[in-house]
Amino acid sequence: MDFEIAHELPGRVRLRTPKGTLTKKNSAVIEALLGVQRDVIRVKASYRTGSILIYYEERSRKNILAAVSLLTEDYYEDTELYEEQNGRHEKMPWTSIALMCAGAAFRMALPFPLRRILAVCRSARFVKKGFISIVKAHKLNVSVLDASAIVCAMLRGDFKSAGIVMTLISVGDVLEEWTHKKSKEDLMQSLALNIDKVWIRTEKGDLEIPAQSFTSGI
Repeated sequence: MDFEIAHELPGRVRLRTPKGTLTKKNSAVIEALLGVQRDVIRVKASYRTGSILIYYEERSRKNILAAVSLLTEDYYEDTELYEEQNGRHEKMPWTSIALMCAGAAFRMALPFPLRRILAVCRSARFVKKGFISIVKAHKLNVSVLDASAIVCAMLRGDFKSAGIVMTLISVGDVLEEWTHKKSKEDLMQSLALNIDKVWIRTEKGDLEIPAQSFTSGI
């Protein structure tokens, strides 16, 4: 891939690509391909500006730029990889969500005394998380707000609302885990840039060498 360095700071570089290189279709694929490279922290490719923003460990600057230069259309314009990415994003954890909703409906059908005991037991996890955040970490975050809402509802005797809040929080946790682990990590692993050999141009002509010796010698 052709590029020029538009702006650079220690551990951060913005690359500018020729017009038309980045498209809405291949930007996410390029992010994934570069994101699995060693010492890369985060990658953002923008098809609107034609730029690639890379956060990385400073010691690996040369190797990362070499990896960008080795990207060809055969990789980031691969239709199968793009379709695989979309397919992974479409897969939702419907089974887990359905089980949570079924469990909530079952609990609502239980007698009130038993429903109250279950609500108190379920709330322990959320209250503990909020307590740790505000007392030990000294942070007023979402965990504290969640715990406050649950405790306030139960103190008012509204165990139905407390149960609904806990169910919604649990569903949100499942979606968050799916987004960060199943979608992003699986995608990056499947799009890893595996190149055994590269071609370089020398005075004697084109020469094929192992990719590892190319990057280590830069």
